[in-house]
Amino acid sequence: MIDNQHMLLTSMFLPDTLHLTTWSFWKKRFESGELSEFFLTPTFLKGDIFGGWPNEYLVQSDQNKDAVDHTPTQRKGVIKSSYISWAYFSDWSEIHTLAEMFPTQTFCITIGLSTYPFNDKNVNLHDIKQQILSLPDNIHLCFVNGWDLYSDEHLGYSRLESFAKRLEGIDNKRIRFYLCNQRILDKAKKYFPECHTEYYSVYPVRMVDSVGFASHPKYFCNTKKHRSRKLISLNNHVKEHRKEVVETLRPFLETKEVYLSLRGENLFLEKESVIPYDENFTFIEQLQDAPPRRVMTNSYAYVATETHFTTTEVIPTAGAPGMIDVPPDEYYSWFTEKQLKAFYYELPFLHVGFYKNLEEIRRAGFQTFPEFFDESYDLIHDDKERLNAICKTLLDYMAKPIQEIHDLFWSDDVQEKIKHNKDVFLKLVETDPFNKYYGFEDGR
Repeated sequence: MIDNQHMLLTSMFLPDTLHLTTWSFWKKRFESGELSEFFLTPTFLKGDIFGGWPNEYLVQSDQNKDAVDHTPTQRKGVIKSSYISWAYFSDWSEIHTLAEMFPTQTFCITIGLSTYPFNDKNVNLHDIKQQILSLPDNIHLCFVNGWDLYSDEHLGYSRLESFAKRLEGIDNKRIRFYLCNQRILDKAKKYFPECHTEYYSVYPVRMVDSVGFASHPKYFCNTKKHRSRKLISLNNHVKEHRKEVVETLRPFLETKEVYLSLRGENLFLEKESVIPYDENFTFIEQLQDAPPRRVMTNSYAYVATETHFTTTEVIPTAGAPGMIDVPPDEYYSWFTEKQLKAFYYELPFLHVGFYKNLEEIRRAGFQTFPEFFDESYDLIHDDKERLNAICKTLLDYMAKPIQEIHDLFWSDDVQEKIKHNKDVFLKLVETDPFNKYYGFEDGR
């Protein structure tokens, strides 16, 4: 793994006009041929991902004029606050210089896509387009969102359709999309037929970079030991669907059959080294990425309570109060680190999320566990009915004797699925488009 401390140094510029932060570190690897492509992040992108953050949280706005710097430019070692990044640039002339220095290698200019499409409606793509057209073909345009990408359409506006018109003239082969939403990747291929598309989530690499993970074995399920809890559900911020799940499982806390938390309502794990609950996300990475190994590997199954649940949720729009917009199918086609924890820690799971989310999870290559949970809830469009079905499924599961769950967990079929999911997760780390800069081997 690359020594993080090197990344805190600014570059020794070569030539003198090339002011790319951290470039001197990467230059040696680039000149040796170890890297055939490199990602560059403009410092002048000032748009924000929510169109109003923090003053109008989760409110879309079409007033953004700048593209979003919502790109995976940093890898932070949790607690240490040390960084790895590729190079930043502030002047397009620097890119011209690079293209001339390395004419046979590829440079990708990374630009973020906003979480909500209206935030990108009126960004200035014209100047970016003109710069790309003036540069050699080894300079590519790369759109990235590996965090949250809820939708590409809103109130009749189609972001990628609009982008295709506004970027017309750029060879599609010079355009890339690294996105966490599979249906929006499909859409990118529709509007940019010869572009490069790739599923990308920031969370797998970020999880394996968490404190303590370096000491973890590749696989946890090595011995058929008995576990003390039937189920685990970890929750931070209060959401209605999370409250419902927690209240369904709360009676089983007294009988010590579950691990359960809802930190926004002061329900913490026993013996937890308590990081104070903070609705401003101060400690969010520690909480998201590094749940206690002792509880994750002492449970037989996991409940993934996603951020959003309401299928007909309205995405607020600044200046348009009361406007209702039922999200299109791509609103349902993503999931976050909350679900990925089940794969990393090798647990069967029940997914509390959007309608047909399990379908998207399978599409990403993972397998689900109908032998543990009745998965018919995934096909219920009505949110209240789906949540009721989920809670009933949880109660049915909790009614099973723990020995029966133990035997099912260690059965050959279930263990084969568990290992498959872990391997798919590790593959996401290994094939992360930016992993070559992080230096993880074998997914760890």
